[in-house]
Amino acid sequence: HETRSLIIVAGNGYGLGAPLSAAITLDDSPFAAWAVSSFGSLANAQLANAAPLGDWDGDGIQNLLEFALGQSATVASRIGLPSMVIESDIPVFTFKRPRPNPAGIFYRATHTHQLDTYQPWDDSSILPGYPLDNGDGTETLKATIPGPGATGPRVFMRLEIFQNP
Repeated sequence: HETRSLIIVAGNGYGLGAPLSAAITLDDSPFAAWAVSSFGSLANAQLANAAPLGDWDGDGIQNLLEFALGQSATVASRIGLPSMVIESDIPVFTFKRPRPNPAGIFYRATHTHQLDTYQPWDDSSILPGYPLDNGDGTETLKATIPGPGATGPRVFMRLEIFQNP
């Protein structure tokens, strides 16, 4: 967040009357502000491995995903990644994210029953009562497969993260 003053004055041959001025505020995108904070400086945040699809700490998790899940991009760790467990014979996909959600970040839990042939990934349903406020600046979401497709020999679930430019 940076505020600057802008003063408009007449050039040669132009008349504006009294000089005009205005204050403008420049806001970084939430990811850019997080990158500067996370990587220690604007210069570091502009490096290739600090980009949204980069991996600053080399843990195999892209910076955008670490940002969206509220993880540290400077400490190599796989703790806090989404997980899937079976609850009452139903697959349940669980993930945590910052609360409030980062502006411009969208989350989509999807599922499929087959990976070896083309099959579209379908939307999963967020369970009633979620998101659940964890009281620590994060919230937990749980998603499952809606309807009769919840059971079967195999199910694969994933979390898609989208960034609105």
